[in-house]
Amino acid sequence: MQHGDWADMRWLVRAFDRDRLRSFLAERGRRVLPARELRFWALVCGVPDQEQDAWVVEAKHRERAWRG
Repeated sequence: MQHGDWADMRWLVRAFDRDRLRSFLAERGRRVLPARELRFWALVCGVPDQEQDAWVVEAKHRERAWRG
């Protein structure tokens, strides 16, 4: 989302099924994506609300750590 546009996001959803995107989020994305993007992709991929919430809390904590 930061480096692409709506067409890029649509391509991503067409190119990779939601299970594969969800696997990426669980394995890597949750550790590198900003909270806003993480929430968006978690919603798109059908990640359960409680799991999304935990990931977003971690992402926000990580973002705050970089700000000092």
